[in-house]
Amino acid sequence: MHKVTNVSVLSNIVRMGAADGARAYSTLRRWRRIQNLTKRVLQQRSTRELRWAGDAALPKQAGDHLFMSFHYGLWYLSLAAMAQATGCHRVYCLVGEIHPSYNDRMAAMARAAGIEIVLVPGGIAMLRGVRKARAEGALIFVLIDVPWGLSGEPDRRFPFFGGHIEAKSALFTFAERAGLQPHLLVADYDEVERSTFVRSHAVQSQAECFELLQRYVAEKPWLWERLTDVHKFSSLTGERPHLPFKVANDFYVADMANLKVARINRTLYERMLEAKRLALQGLAADAASLLDQIHASTTLAVRSVF
Repeated sequence: MHKVTNVSVLSNIVRMGAADGARAYSTLRRWRRIQNLTKRVLQQRSTRELRWAGDAALPKQAGDHLFMSFHYGLWYLSLAAMAQATGCHRVYCLVGEIHPSYNDRMAAMARAAGIEIVLVPGGIAMLRGVRKARAEGALIFVLIDVPWGLSGEPDRRFPFFGGHIEAKSALFTFAERAGLQPHLLVADYDEVERSTFVRSHAVQSQAECFELLQRYVAEKPWLWERLTDVHKFSSLTGERPHLPFKVANDFYVADMANLKVARINRTLYERMLEAKRLALQGLAADAASLLDQIHASTTLAVRSVF
């Protein structure tokens, strides 16, 4: 996995409150294991080797349900769980306006789960797709943990780890007008058992969905795939440190508050590591003095080093 991706994920882990270095790096390693597992599923084009079970509370008919999920755990098993519970293996997936490469990956994950998937874009096509799905008795599914909608800025925000996460109301407004009942599925992964349990939640509102997202991510943050880019659609408060890192023979430092990356020389890189070492040894004044020197000689406002 690319070093810059690791830096992005680690920074977002810290942004979400994991100030302890050992805890943050442990979360990163566990996140990478889950992503590698998903990568193998894509390579093998099958979920047959995965252990999973569905919640007994899952609806037994497609009906008027709009099944929803997050990019959490082995989230594509939610598709398999819906199919097993209802006996329907055809799913209309609402994709809004997302990059084609994402849609291709979504389709590949569905095929790996043994699902026949129809990707439905937004606008008038979405309404037609939903009508067709209901006429066929097919399932309707959407992933909701990114700002979902065709245009405009997010118009809703929900509490999220001391800050807020931004969202759009368009999808839930559409569901209400179309007579669809949101039903949330969460693929909760057990590391010890190496198995997934797809949990069923009959939700009443968008706010309730994001309350559940925060609860699940707080308990097992390494299962949330979107740790790569949570900074793009969430705002969190509090001062964040800088993270020096090396790629091949080049040296960089990332501002963990905004993920801006600056290229630096070896000497500055080593001085930042020295400041970190001093802080870990309890020599806070010496570490602060060294960081003041760095700040005075550069444009970098480095107040602490992760």
